[in-house]
Amino acid sequence: LRLTTHSFKDIKTFVTYHPSALLRNPNWKKPAWQDLQRFQAEYIKLLQ
Repeated sequence: LRLTTHSFKDIKTFVTYHPSALLRNPNWKKPAWQDLQRFQAEYIKLLQ
């Protein structure tokens, strides 16, 4: 689910880790950061 952009009622959605999961699993912080960067890139495209 994580690496794919999903659609719900014509709205793009992203899946990432829950913040408390990142506290329990520090190794997931880098993939979560990459998810946020991907979200930011899509958001910037939307604004243009």
